[in-house]
Amino acid sequence: MSCYRLGRFRRAIEWAEKATNNAKADPPAKAKAFAISAMANWQLGRQDAARAALASGNTFAPKRASENADLGESWVAWLIARVSLDEAAELIQPETKHL
Repeated sequence: MSCYRLGRFRRAIEWAEKATNNAKADPPAKAKAFAISAMANWQLGRQDAARAALASGNTFAPKRASENADLGESWVAWLIARVSLDEAAELIQPETKHL
């Protein structure tokens, strides 16, 4: 996220890909990485890649946890991932309500 905030969009994508390609990364970590990838790709004018990353991120951290899901200790990680995905969605699809 720091690379993205500093405007180093290509580097942000590189770091995000390390997390999204890591089989051991937990779902919230992958979701946040996809959010960063979505925002950075959008800033670089890669709209299709941005939308695809956002969609992938939403699969790892759905907007609402199912009633049967027990997030346990990972609820904070899920929440941070959701905030990042919502930020990406606002950048990419500002006309759509997200919550």
